[in-house]
Amino acid sequence: MIEVKQTRGITLNDGKKTSLHLESATWAAIDYIAACEGRKWTRWASEVLEANPAATNYSSVIRAAVVDYLLSRQLEADQAMHTQVLDEDHEIVGSEYYRLDDEALQSELDAARITHRDSSFNGFEVIAGYRGIPGDPPAPFLCIRSALRGDLHAFIVQTDQEAVQ
Repeated sequence: MIEVKQTRGITLNDGKKTSLHLESATWAAIDYIAACEGRKWTRWASEVLEANPAATNYSSVIRAAVVDYLLSRQLEADQAMHTQVLDEDHEIVGSEYYRLDDEALQSELDAARITHRDSSFNGFEVIAGYRGIPGDPPAPFLCIRSALRGDLHAFIVQTDQEAVQ
């Protein structure tokens, strides 16, 4: 694939002017990062370059900062995706629930016996059924499946301990 490069000019915090010659995907990521942080891309890029005063290749520094930012966001999402413990036990939810990404949820649903689906809501779907982990008795579950691409889904499953209470 041929990558299209774009050039944008920037005035650094010390008043120097320079150009950054980057791939369009990198520019899209820079614009995304700046928007997430509520500022203009020029300010974000200036701060990155200012934090690396010995840098001779500004484009490489910017690319590395983009990768660092996106990887740290992904790590945060991966860590948040696991078990969420409630402050106090709840009669229906129990003491915890899971936040699953699309792949993990699909794996759960592929092994489950689904007894009900309700897609009549805007933005989410309710799925109920029985979890099908081999070797374990079926456990009732309720899933709130987000319709937003890349969003996490809530997966609530009753454990044997909760069923006894």
